Amino acid sequence: EQQGAGLDQCSAEELETINSLNGKYLEKFEFPFVIAVKGLDRGQIIGAMQHRIHNDRQTEFDTSIEEICKIAGIRLRALIRE
Repeated sequence: EQQGAGLDQCSAEELETINSLNGKYLEKFEFPFVIAVKGLDRGQIIGAMQHRIHNDRQTEFDTSIEEICKIAGIRLRALIRE
């Protein structure tokens, strides 16, 4: 899934931005950043991180749960198609 979003092809600058945002996110919310990357590109993922870092903890917790549900749905659909 991360390959499809191009996360394995990040520039040094993109990687630095993602790592920095991940650190700030974890420090602020005390849980890891979660996003369903299917259909998103690197820019959209970084944009989501930059936007979501400003959420309050409850909003971000709820958003993370929604993203986990999206990921589970994507994976279940893939299993059913196999």
